[in-house]
Amino acid sequence: MEYCIIICNSTQHMLNADKILKENNIKTELIPAPAEYGSVCSTAIKIDAYNVDVAEKTFKK
Repeated sequence: MEYCIIICNSTQHMLNADKILKENNIKTELIPAPAEYGSVCSTAIKIDAYNVDVAEKTFKK
């Protein structure tokens, strides 16, 4: 299954984003952020690729 990751600027932003996604019935998994993203938050949010459009619309609200 394909998936996408969401990387935030801070742990607080990541936790808020995870909460919002879950409130909108999007299954999430917290994973270590890829090392190539350097000093941004060390944790990323993994979602199924088919939920990307819904996640984008959710964050644009």
